[in-house]
Amino acid sequence: MRHVTIKRFGPIREIDIDLDKSLEVVIGPQASGKSTFSKVVYFCRKIKDYFLQYLNNVANTEYYYTDELYTRFLKYIRRPFLGYFGTTKHMETFSIRYYYEKESKRFVSIILDDDRYAKFSFSSVMREDICDMIRAAVKVAADNNDLSFSINFLAQASFAAKAGKMVQQIFRDDYMLLYIPAGRNLLATLPDGIMPKGIPFSDRIDLDGEIDISQTDLITQEFVQYIRSMRSSFGSRLEEIVQNYLKTVKGQIRNQDVELACQLIHDILRGDYVYDKDGEKLFYDDEHWVKLMFGSSGQQEIVWALNIIFLAILKNEKTFLVFEEPESHLFPDSQEKIAQLAALLIYSSNSQVIITTHSPYMLTAFNLLIYSGEREKKTGAETSVIRKEFRIAPGSVGEYFISAEEGCLKNIVGEKRGLIDALQIDGISESINERMDKILYGGACDGGQG
Repeated sequence: MRHVTIKRFGPIREIDIDLDKSLEVVIGPQASGKSTFSKVVYFCRKIKDYFLQYLNNVANTEYYYTDELYTRFLKYIRRPFLGYFGTTKHMETFSIRYYYEKESKRFVSIILDDDRYAKFSFSSVMREDICDMIRAAVKVAADNNDLSFSINFLAQASFAAKAGKMVQQIFRDDYMLLYIPAGRNLLATLPDGIMPKGIPFSDRIDLDGEIDISQTDLITQEFVQYIRSMRSSFGSRLEEIVQNYLKTVKGQIRNQDVELACQLIHDILRGDYVYDKDGEKLFYDDEHWVKLMFGSSGQQEIVWALNIIFLAILKNEKTFLVFEEPESHLFPDSQEKIAQLAALLIYSSNSQVIITTHSPYMLTAFNLLIYSGEREKKTGAETSVIRKEFRIAPGSVGEYFISAEEGCLKNIVGEKRGLIDALQIDGISESINERMDKILYGGACDGGQG
């Protein structure tokens, strides 16, 4: 079981929760800590990818001392931490502990040291495993110095293939990690020639140097980099992409799930995204299209999120996805379909999703899927309201409200039915209606005309 504790970090005062749900939904006012919580969880899981990058550097250096290389790794992951959260010089003393596997005491701790730098440490069992991996990388580098170029290359390639699985075992994590930040439509308005190229993180950092975030935070840099790496996969419409994929992949895809994903994406996007020699386009039919940068704000905001989720479902990749404000610029019926698409991703590939939202429509849509997961699964009716691919088991959902005043997570899932208390957001509607009634009927009581 994964678990996280966060104390006095940014707007968060204290959070101490298990992270064992397929779907975690976090709501709350702006600047209350939703993104901070999501980024902490994502960053701690992302350390495994940064460790792989570090091992690649080690395998191409002449460092030999494990203790020194372990210390350098701790400094190495401090750089992406700065890229996620900014400088720590102004922060109060904080502590973060993330358990990759609570039962075996596999965790990383992050605290503010006396010099006001983020200080990393791993539990003893993880430190031992990490050092073993570093020693293996050093051995590859040392052995290859005496080999021919061709053998050298094969040895490194063999090590890289094994290292990925070994690192997954160390961190108890074989998920593909993806973070979809808010404010996505801004990227769509940049011409292709101007869009940031997303320099690979391993090329933007050295063990002793400064981080270059190119005017944006690292989350956005990595998001842009991933977009650029996968845009070439969308040289045709979704159905053609599926057919082309079937020609190259061994085995069967989950045809029903992929078809459902295509239908949902068509309904949400109101068109087909295609990336060709002229750039990014949205086709409304075979002859009519518009450049993405001239599309609607809703299309610009959601298109890359849809593409990312589509590829995960198509390739049946077990994914850990953080999705910020999926409802942005979308009409309520599209927000419901986004909830269905997230549920489909969980169902199709045994994925995990964290969603931050301000939308009562999203919460109500999830409640419908949760209630269906409880009632329609039990009844087994031939004609159901919600497809089984969209249903969410009640016990697999965590829903939390975080307030700017308290800075902690409050569970808002009802114990009896396992449904989300959507009034935590939509309660403002009741307040507005009450004041409207006072204006209408209070005025009439005072002799005014209702």
